Amino acid sequence: MNPKEHLEKAIEINPDFSDARFQLALLYIKDGEDALAQPHLEKVIELVPEHSEAFRYLGLVLQRAKKYEESRERFQQSIELSPETAITYSNIALLFVEMGQTEEAKYNLVQSIELDSNYAPSYYNFARLLIAPEEFEEARKNYTTAIDIDQGFRNAHYYLAKLLVTGRKSSVDGTPLLEPELEEAERLLRRALEIDPEFAKGHYNLGLLLMRVGERDGARVAFTRSIELDSGYAKAYFQLAMLLVQLDEPGLALENFKKSIECYPDDEQTYYQLAMLQYSQHDFDTARDYFLKTIEIKPEFAEAHYNLARLLEEQGEDEEARSRYNRTVELSEEHAEGHYHLARLLERHDALVEAKSNYEKAIAIDPNFANAYYHLATLLRDPEEFESARKYYQVAVDIDPTLAMAHYNLAKLLGGGVKVADDGTPLIEKELDESVAQFTKAIKINPKYPNVYYHLALVLEDMADYQKAKMSLETAIKLNKEYAEAHYRLALLLPKLG
Repeated sequence: MNPKEHLEKAIEINPDFSDARFQLALLYIKDGEDALAQPHLEKVIELVPEHSEAFRYLGLVLQRAKKYEESRERFQQSIELSPETAITYSNIALLFVEMGQTEEAKYNLVQSIELDSNYAPSYYNFARLLIAPEEFEEARKNYTTAIDIDQGFRNAHYYLAKLLVTGRKSSVDGTPLLEPELEEAERLLRRALEIDPEFAKGHYNLGLLLMRVGERDGARVAFTRSIELDSGYAKAYFQLAMLLVQLDEPGLALENFKKSIECYPDDEQTYYQLAMLQYSQHDFDTARDYFLKTIEIKPEFAEAHYNLARLLEEQGEDEEARSRYNRTVELSEEHAEGHYHLARLLERHDALVEAKSNYEKAIAIDPNFANAYYHLATLLRDPEEFESARKYYQVAVDIDPTLAMAHYNLAKLLGGGVKVADDGTPLIEKELDESVAQFTKAIKINPKYPNVYYHLALVLEDMADYQKAKMSLETAIKLNKEYAEAHYRLALLLPKLG
């Protein structure tokens, strides 16, 4: 006979054997058989009304059954019978946490600590409640105290590590600070895994930390171990897949994303990353399906709408792409890329007023968006917009000096010099030296673009520097032997050189 059977036999012989009933209840609780434990605890209380531990364990059983008010009453009765028992205050504190009554929970944990300053779980549970940035140091202190008392306290090591990874704290004057302590966090996670090598969450969080510091091989081992220990761990599959994308192993990444979905079928982030992976592999139809599934789960997912729009535009479905871009900027007004690519599409369809508006919105959101300045400048084709176009080209090359096309188009603008005076009179005021300077910068960035040499030659002709103009036209023809306009201009230029 096993211990349960012996206890059951004792109770059969003597139904009022309270100690046997209590010990049998503890065995049932240990094995997760709360429903079998409860009637024995209730009978113990009937037989021995002053049995504080029976009240306490009955409180735990009722708490796990989500019968919170009954559980609270039993814990309170246990405290009344034995007001010096620290563990009961700790138990009722966890009940208050489940009930969302944080302040009550803190009060009871303080009571527990005052009664027994060496009861590690009270410090640990108190630390778990300290989540505000201004409570960072107090949380650290309580986790540390729990570890000092119990060197084998796995969860205290684990949650202190998670606290240090976030580094969310505040200064004395309340200024928010972000000061992660990754080395110490790694040490604590590794210690938690020494205590419990089969702690799947520990391996997972170690993997996250190692990814963060660039130790990809170690992260891969950690995620893989986490999955070995818990084959239903959706987050571990997901993060391993994300790591495999970084490691340029798309096939394995795809497998792990799909396993993540098997474990958690309604995770929009996994579908989104699957879509992005398939998009990067040019499997557009599958990518589209995954984007649509992402949006089905989370209709307000702006990035999914945006990247679906990019895919649709790439496939020539401009009307649907336009609709998705519009949805992107509706959901995320600060989506600079959404406004920019919507503007590009609108410009291509000659909706120039709307295009200009969206370029301006992109710039307002991101004042360092060089390409938005550049394309806005190219949109400003009328002579009365000369100065605005010049300004936007100049801002574009100031932000990104390697933007060859911005230098090229600015050079063309200055070399043409077609503008309007304040009174509306048409003017031509060419800035030939600055035009040459901008063409030269464009050539340094991209020496293989024949159009630059051709238009530079036109400016050099205006400056009567025919020899350099000739050389520039010859370079254009060398780069593009079928460049008819360059042959034509060179034919007109040669007589000027005698």
